[in-house]
Formats: sequence, structure tokens, C-alpha cells
Amino acid sequence: MSEAKPFSPDDITFCIKTIHRPWSCHRLVESLQEHFVDPKIIVVDVTPREPYLAWARRLDDDDGPSIDEVPSEELTSVYLIEEAEEAEHSLRRHWESIFDEILSSWCADEKLWPGKRTFTMFQEWFDTRLIDLVFDLADEPIHEDA
Repeated sequence: MSEAKPFSPDDITFCIKTIHRPWSCHRLVESLQEHFVDPKIIVVDVTPREPYLAWARRLDDDDGPSIDEVPSEELTSVYLIEEAEEAEHSLRRHWESIFDEILSSWCADEKLWPGKRTFTMFQEWFDTRLIDLVFDLADEPIHEDA
């Protein structure tokens, strides 16, 4: 068995009852590093709140499903955005695009969208959760570097 390499200060270290098996812990850390997404990327998890649902209900017609018939997990959207010094600054840079995308997913006619959209309105219409530790477990890269 080869000797475990020392950890650097930048390593992600997890000690889940493996302190007595340093090689196992080392392999876990190496595996996590291999799948760790660029630390400059964060996930924004966006779930509609009642004001959005009320807006969507007003648009309901007989041609499609009612917003109330859509399972709540299908209404949640996830976005990858670049991280700023403060996570909320990242969200402030992208809230308009996120808002527009979610509105367009329910109604393509922009004339039926709320007129003046603000960051405060975005916060009233959606619950957001910022996640800064992201792992890519896919076999292939999610995106190619240019």
C-alpha cells in the first residue's frame, strides 16, 4: 500500500470516524477534490412563494394544467452563478434573469408579466437558498472550458 500524501491547508477535510484510518480519509478527500466544482460557482435554489402562485393562477386557462396541479418540486429551479465576495451580491447581479426565466416558464407572453420588477419583489415572490459547496459527480464535465 502506498503512503498517504500530506494534506495541504486548501484540502477539503472530512473526519467521519476515519481518524483511525488516515488512508481512507485521504482517498475520500481526493475523491471530493476530483468532483469539486469551481469554488467561484454557487447554486441558487429558487422556490415560488404565494405571490408568484397567485399570479400564475390568474393566468390559468383550460388549455393547460393549473399551477396548483404542478407538484411543488417541479416548481423549484436551480441556477449556477459566479460567486462574489458576498453571496447576496451574486444574487443581486442575476435576479432579473432568474425572475424572467421563471416567469417565461409559465407564460411566454411578456405583456402578462408583472410590470415593474424589483429585487424586493423577487424576494417576495421567491424563496432563495444559496449553496456554495457544489460537487459534480457526473462522469463527464458539465461544461467545457473555452
